[in-house]
Amino acid sequence: MSKDVERKIPNKTKPTFRYAIISVTLILFLVGSLFTLFFGVNKILAEIKESIEIEVELNQGISSNGIDSVRQELNSKFFINTIQFYSKEEAIKSFEKELNQNIIDIAGFNPLYDAYLITLKNEYSVQDSLKNIQQELQQISGVKSVNYSNIVIDLVNANMKKVSTIGLIAIGILLLIAYSLIDSTIRLMMFSQRFIIRSMQLIGATKSFIIKPFILKGLYAGIISGILAVLLIFGGVYLIQEKFHLFQLENSDYVYLSIASIILIAIGIAICLLSTILSVNKYLRTKLDELY
Repeated sequence: MSKDVERKIPNKTKPTFRYAIISVTLILFLVGSLFTLFFGVNKILAEIKESIEIEVELNQGISSNGIDSVRQELNSKFFINTIQFYSKEEAIKSFEKELNQNIIDIAGFNPLYDAYLITLKNEYSVQDSLKNIQQELQQISGVKSVNYSNIVIDLVNANMKKVSTIGLIAIGILLLIAYSLIDSTIRLMMFSQRFIIRSMQLIGATKSFIIKPFILKGLYAGIISGILAVLLIFGGVYLIQEKFHLFQLENSDYVYLSIASIILIAIGIAICLLSTILSVNKYLRTKLDELY
């Protein structure tokens, strides 16, 4: 008789535990996917900021040594991302092609200047930094002027702020929803164990003895669900990179995503443990007739 009971108990409890893991995994996957989307959009906007060109015009008639000297100065600036030389001959050809006119024949000379087209690192592509950078670059010997588009930079920065604000609010709301859903899932799992909890209590088991196996089960549920959610997210990121080529992750990006993955797993564990402890304590205080 006892052997039959032992065979039946796992069949009732194990599916509930598996369903809890599946439910928690899907919820954590949604939270992680939203963060990954938020991270991806910010990365794309950062790449756009780093592609905005700033024109460093050189003095008319500057020598080759002067051009090289300006490049050395630009290479020494920590805020510069890329540097490309654009001669006045290349500039006039491009200009004439756009206008479909021979500017040199009309003006009698090439009115354009040699220039360096530079891009800045993401964190320096903001108005306050740009003004200081503009002043610093204009002090370089051989530089005539430094030009950039305020409108484009302001537009990109404004969009990044909107994305950050909306993303943080959405993640916060989803975390609250995630807590509610995970808590409900764990409570349902504990509901199926309420008579086992009461039976252990009736035979004199201490509170710590009763709650320990359920805490371990909640811990396992949080760990397994978190790891599965992280694997699904990284699998999705890999497919997006390989199939759609929307963005390419660098080593530093993997570091950020790894930290976020650890946080996601920790959130799953914390919610599962908290819900388990609250549920077990509830059934320890519940009267026998209320269990039905």
